Amino acid sequence: MEVLVLNSGSTSLKFKVFLKSSEEVLCSGVYKYGKVVDFVFEIPGGESQAGFFQDKSTVLEHLFNLVGTVVEGVSSLVVLHRIVHGGTEFLEPVRLSEKVVRRLHVWGKLAPLHQSQALELVELIQTRYPAIVQLGVMDTAFHQTIEPKDYLYGLPYEVYEKYGVRKFGFHGLSHQGVYEKLGEVGEKKIERVVSVHLGGGCSVCAIKNGQSVASSMGLSPEEGLIMATRSGDVGVGAVLHMLRNGVGLEEIEDMTNRQGGLLGLSGQSEDLKYLMDNREDNRNALALDVFIERIVEEVGAMVVKLGGVDVLVFTGAIGYMSQIVRDSIIDRLGVFDITVKGGEEVGDGVWRQIDAVPSVYAIKTQEELTMLHAWKAVSEV
Repeated sequence: MEVLVLNSGSTSLKFKVFLKSSEEVLCSGVYKYGKVVDFVFEIPGGESQAGFFQDKSTVLEHLFNLVGTVVEGVSSLVVLHRIVHGGTEFLEPVRLSEKVVRRLHVWGKLAPLHQSQALELVELIQTRYPAIVQLGVMDTAFHQTIEPKDYLYGLPYEVYEKYGVRKFGFHGLSHQGVYEKLGEVGEKKIERVVSVHLGGGCSVCAIKNGQSVASSMGLSPEEGLIMATRSGDVGVGAVLHMLRNGVGLEEIEDMTNRQGGLLGLSGQSEDLKYLMDNREDNRNALALDVFIERIVEEVGAMVVKLGGVDVLVFTGAIGYMSQIVRDSIIDRLGVFDITVKGGEEVGDGVWRQIDAVPSVYAIKTQEELTMLHAWKAVSEV
């Protein structure tokens, strides 16, 4: 059985086709949305394609044409979708019926950059390929082990009971995947792990004996760290002050989701590489300093939460690729005996500091494989 895994983000769509039994990757690729749609398509050990086209509405047709070159009959596929917010309602992979999709649209109001993109794909596939079985895998599910003392806000308890206002945590598939990878590469001591996902979205997760016990993100994915265009934590007083001065709710939502973060602080770009290459500009330098400062604060809090740390692991496009960012963070963590040292590749997509105690890793995120594992775990019971 072939399984198409779709990882839909605010500005991109990543995909992989697996054989369910062996987990062999038959093909993979990514679409990046901008003024045009750029795409890359790869067959392991075979051909690769890259190009662009103008009309985003044709992405699904383009994708299924590519997948059809390696799969005999796309209608026989099982399709797994990464769903960013499943709330308290969806804790395991679920068949995406019309009723379920309606409920996910409700939860999606708390994740406006991501959920609508994923659910739009679900509905398009249902319309054009009704025979295809579609399932959602929740990014919030890994964090269901977080205890009330860590997910409640300091609001009247009735607010939690009536409106469901609580912390959820996100990037669960990424944090879970890198934790699993640590065991695969032979890391012996993984009782206390701090996982740092840095990309367009950023979060820190404390993992104890394989379970999430705390996340820097909250009710929605714009809480916590400074991100590309998301603000991270903003005090209630700041929001109230803006409201009293005539700033509308929609404008505040736009500030915290699309105009904040590195983009808002620098006034130039959300692209970390651009900001680093142009650090002589004071605003760019300030944006980078605030970005690193918030990460260091959150990592420190997670180490204290765990009572120490056995492994610090970085993932996401920035966390895995940027040695400069990792070193800038690690250099500030000497109080926990975490220091900058040389590193080595110890596996495909896995980098490790040499002789570091606690261990420090950078691991390429493997959300699509983690989604496959999550579905297999419930489909084979």
